[in-house]
Amino acid sequence: MYKVILLFFTMSLSHGQINPLDIEIVRDSYGVPHVYGKTDADIAYGLAWVHSEDDFMTIQKAYLAGNQLLSSYLSNDGIIVDFLTQFIESEKTVDELFNTLSEDFIKILEAYSQGINRYAELHSEKVLVKELFPVTPRKMLNYSFLQLFISNGADQLVSKIISNNTVDLSNLGINEDIQGSNTFAFNNNKTKNGETYLAINTHQPLDGPNSWYEVHLNSEEGTNILGATFAGAPCILTGVNEHLAWTHTVNYPDKADLFKLTIEPAAPRSDVNTLTVCLCVPYVIAPPAVEDSSWMKKFRRVKRGFASGWMAIRGPRRRKNIDRGFVLSDHADWPGLIDVITGTGAEVVKLTHGNGDALSRFLGERGVNASVLNESSFREEELD
Repeated sequence: MYKVILLFFTMSLSHGQINPLDIEIVRDSYGVPHVYGKTDADIAYGLAWVHSEDDFMTIQKAYLAGNQLLSSYLSNDGIIVDFLTQFIESEKTVDELFNTLSEDFIKILEAYSQGINRYAELHSEKVLVKELFPVTPRKMLNYSFLQLFISNGADQLVSKIISNNTVDLSNLGINEDIQGSNTFAFNNNKTKNGETYLAINTHQPLDGPNSWYEVHLNSEEGTNILGATFAGAPCILTGVNEHLAWTHTVNYPDKADLFKLTIEPAAPRSDVNTLTVCLCVPYVIAPPAVEDSSWMKKFRRVKRGFASGWMAIRGPRRRKNIDRGFVLSDHADWPGLIDVITGTGAEVVKLTHGNGDALSRFLGERGVNASVLNESSFREEELD
């Protein structure tokens, strides 16, 4: 075994801050960390630190997903997750329920977040998105709320609703054919050596936010747990102490409710794709190209709005420092593009931007001479 003692704090500590001098970290020959501290908050801080040492990237990705910031790191690949987090109103739910948490648990959350933030401060080169920091207990819980939502299978229902796919309400119960994971408990009167055993096969992946991280936590307040947790979780999810062991299985209970609403014909309806603006004050509509121009700077005391499909995601709004984002896209979707091409009767189609290869192949299978127009083709046409 080898020992690592946290000795990197020399500044004065304010009330509620963890003193790393009270924390000791020892790694065994397998690399498993053993965290010792005076209080449970101390070992929560130590847990955050050692997990960050081993997999800071996964912890950050998890928190980015839970706080509508994944697209800031993954660009288009993170948009769907950011939209889902916004759609389920994680922040609103966490704010409403935060004060129902016990003071002891809030102390654990605060200590864990301090450990994450201190690691980020000392290893700034590993930070994926600066906007995520400082991590707070509420940001941690935002991610937990997203985890619960996805574990319920509700994200699949949302995906079907948004994509306008018909959802069969008669087939949303428990599917008895789906296999979950398994666990076995053996009483000491059933074993040869008289010991009690708990065996668990959780069917979790080997990497990613839902992979197990093994750790031993020991505090002078009485906590002594050996077990495993997920990235960004401040507590042991499956483990053992001197008196008992606990675990869980992956299963598929019916934990999501879906309601089909019938709209009264006479009831007013709103079109989510309609941009409504109250023209009670002067408005100037201009293309994005003038955003940093001298012409734009002539306007004083203005509020800036931006109309784009990207405005459905909070991250782009923040980065552009927009006062108001309007969700309005001028891009046609796939069915719209096909309808236009079919309607024109075009025999030759040149494609630019987006997923041109896929659309070209799709059109070619239907007898249309389609190809992707690259940048050099543009220049050649301009010269001609």
